Amino acid sequence: MKTILVLPVLAGLLFACQRVSLDTDNSSILGVDTKVYLSVDKTRYQNSDLIQISLRNEEGEPVFLEGCSQFYLESKADSGWAAQPLIVCVWEGYAVKVAPAEQFQRSVSAQNLHGTYRVSAPAHFGCQSDKPISEADCGRRTVVFSQEFVVE
Repeated sequence: MKTILVLPVLAGLLFACQRVSLDTDNSSILGVDTKVYLSVDKTRYQNSDLIQISLRNEEGEPVFLEGCSQFYLESKADSGWAAQPLIVCVWEGYAVKVAPAEQFQRSVSAQNLHGTYRVSAPAHFGCQSDKPISEADCGRRTVVFSQEFVVE
């Protein structure tokens, strides 16, 4: 009986933790603890536009991104920011390694979006290559944020 009650509670906690992001001003985060920079190509988009997301690694060591969904789209709400992965994953995939002085890019459609957004990316350091983040024995972890942008 106890096992049956624990599973729904655990699933609810995991879902809630995935959707919540700290309400943080991205200008105070970028470049403070890390030299990994996340940006989008514009500050205003139409629904027909593609949003170009770029992560640049200026650290002296590789940065590792989550394997399946490297970026999260965060929407601004009255209570803060709510995060959703850009891709809903069945398996986490192998970590994506971004070497020093390299850039990693993705495009995402602005279709069906309306409001104020930013992009976030969990950045991991000291990981073993060719493994999922959960198995890569990473050291330091931080989250980087893009500037805010509006989809009209």
